[in-house]
Amino acid sequence: NSFPIDYPQGGVQDRYTPAAYLLQDYKLLVERPDITLVHWAQFLDSGLANFSGMVTIEGFRKAVFNGYEIYARMPVDRVAVEVAGVGQVEAMASADAGRVSLALWNLAGGQQSVHVRLSNAPFATGTLSVYRIDPQHCSFGDDHTLEKLVPCAVQEGVSSTDVAWAGAIDHECVVYLEFNAAASAPALNASLDSAAPGNVLRVLHYYPDRTTHSYADFDKTTWIARLGMAGERQADAEVGVCAEQMAARLRVQTEVEGQLQKLDANSLLGIRVDYSTGGSYHKGVLYHGSYRGGVDLYDPARSAAMPWGTQSAPDQVVAVDDFADFTIAVAADAPDGWDGRVHLLVVLQNAGESVRVKAVFRAA
Repeated sequence: NSFPIDYPQGGVQDRYTPAAYLLQDYKLLVERPDITLVHWAQFLDSGLANFSGMVTIEGFRKAVFNGYEIYARMPVDRVAVEVAGVGQVEAMASADAGRVSLALWNLAGGQQSVHVRLSNAPFATGTLSVYRIDPQHCSFGDDHTLEKLVPCAVQEGVSSTDVAWAGAIDHECVVYLEFNAAASAPALNASLDSAAPGNVLRVLHYYPDRTTHSYADFDKTTWIARLGMAGERQADAEVGVCAEQMAARLRVQTEVEGQLQKLDANSLLGIRVDYSTGGSYHKGVLYHGSYRGGVDLYDPARSAAMPWGTQSAPDQVVAVDDFADFTIAVAADAPDGWDGRVHLLVVLQNAGESVRVKAVFRAA
């Protein structure tokens, strides 16, 4: 739990205060790429002299639950935040095609005056909603009429060129800004539709150097891989997926942000499929290519370790026309005796600072 006290019934943990500490912990955890899963304790007050839950023993949401709901409302893909000034607040932001989110919290002490501007929203106009968690807003423990997370201000018809907010944030309080597209947009944080390409058995992570900030993640509920170099010029970001009952053809769509750079023979943006026959892997196919006419990082002299699958160089290398959108002929490329199980690998290695990649997999 983010708030270290003894948790007596009706204690300060029931009030507004822990929401800011929860968001602070979330920010710290998402910046540690070798932490892939967190189980949070605890959701419901248990009684038995421990009342540390997000929900009271009677079933009412505490302010800390609303802090959790803020994080859940934020789109998956994080975006940059620049914070300047004396007595800085903490901030985290993310965006997708239909929503821009910014969470702010003050653990610096005293009241902080804040001026916010949201830039580069991916839609023209929208609705700006402002939420607060403090003694007067969204805190059941401070006022039993303030249980749920509801906005304290809503402004419609806001142009994306002029999204701004100014106000004060008291110590241990939270402000959350949410800018939603006026027109209908793709579902936020959507789960996978009927085009699931297979059944995920296991997601595998690779950490050849835990001192880097590069990351690689695979969301098995959406079949989306996210990889990034972060502040590293050279790093090995890889994520593996063991799956069965694979579709005969696999469509791959990627988005690349930043400037891909070929730094050495092991530089790579690629996807590899290794095939299982009789319980072990006997063939590996590597797919690479230029992204929207840019540089292709693959080098035949590549010698980097292959942590999974056949654990050796690929048996077949395929250069696709455009790495932004291509199809993998899973069944056609399979060796004799293929049992329907594959190891899918996504690699971003030695690709240059601030490059990040999102790869979406669907049945073709």
